[in-house]
Amino acid sequence: MGVVYTKDGMCRQLILNWAEGMQNIRLNCLLSARVAELKGLALLQLNNHRLYGSLPLAIGNLKSLRELSLSGNLISGPIPDSICELNGLEVLDLHDNQISAPLPIGFCQGLRNLNILRLNNNTITGHIPDDIGELKNLQQLYLGHNRMEGKLPPGLGDLSRLELLQLQHNRFVGEIPERLGQLKSLKFLFLNSNRLVGELSGALFTGLKSLEYLLLNRNQFHGEIPASLMGIKNIQILRLDNNYFVPPSKDKIPFGLKVGIQLGFKK
Repeated sequence: MGVVYTKDGMCRQLILNWAEGMQNIRLNCLLSARVAELKGLALLQLNNHRLYGSLPLAIGNLKSLRELSLSGNLISGPIPDSICELNGLEVLDLHDNQISAPLPIGFCQGLRNLNILRLNNNTITGHIPDDIGELKNLQQLYLGHNRMEGKLPPGLGDLSRLELLQLQHNRFVGEIPERLGQLKSLKFLFLNSNRLVGELSGALFTGLKSLEYLLLNRNQFHGEIPASLMGIKNIQILRLDNNYFVPPSKDKIPFGLKVGIQLGFKK
């Protein structure tokens, strides 16, 4: 918690995060549009309050902003187009709000320096942008528990630094792009509870050698489970239940996986 000013009196950091046990400092008010007037601001954290209203239309005025964290509030409405002007932004965390509408046009072109993008647990609609691969620095992408739809863009496979990809509980359709197999740093892949279909390509999992958690349950996949998937050495949790896979024989399930695997195939 704190406020940091520069020598000339400009507010540089505004950090006020609420946590259990903190009395009398939980905000319960409108998110003021005047926050966009703090033009020297580099870090804004106002997490877990009861802030309501929408993101300021002039949020793009905060050209120095490196982190914008407003998670765990009641913020609603769309993400304003001006956010695409925050070219230096590295962390955008708006999870657990009531944000709606598709992502702004130009989102990926404007925010190329993002390392962490957390928009999960909102009501965001629309598609993942086709140019998502422009976010070359992205390490964590959280879009789970929204109302997004459409096919997964092949450009996801261009996010070479990505370690975590959460897209669960949306309405995505189609097959998993084979280019996701290029994500050699990926440790967590959550695609469960969508409407994904098709057979899993063995080539898809050949390159995912760092994968530790893989959730594909509650989709409409079918066919054989690739040997390359069963052969990933680091995998700890593997959920394939509620699909239409051909059940593998027990001798094809690695010993280390037998605790962390859930199959439960549909008929």
